[in-house]
Amino acid sequence: MAEQNIFTGDNPGLKAFDLSQYKGIAGNNFFTATPILGEALALNSTNTDAAYLRDVNAHLAGLGELLGTVINELTIACHKEGKWGEL
Repeated sequence: MAEQNIFTGDNPGLKAFDLSQYKGIAGNNFFTATPILGEALALNSTNTDAAYLRDVNAHLAGLGELLGTVINELTIACHKEGKWGEL
């Protein structure tokens, strides 16, 4: 009888990911790539000054660019063999 790892068992979601085909998402902008975020901001900012809304959109777009890089680095760090989603 084959020995079963008590941590991963037969659940493939708990096994280390194969990142050999991972192309990365660094440089993707998560704010502009998800249009619903901008739409939700616009819907909830109907009484807001247009210049303020433009500045908020620019700030969130900058955060969206940063987020793409951070998520890429975390994906690589926490899916190495034997890490099982841990950092």
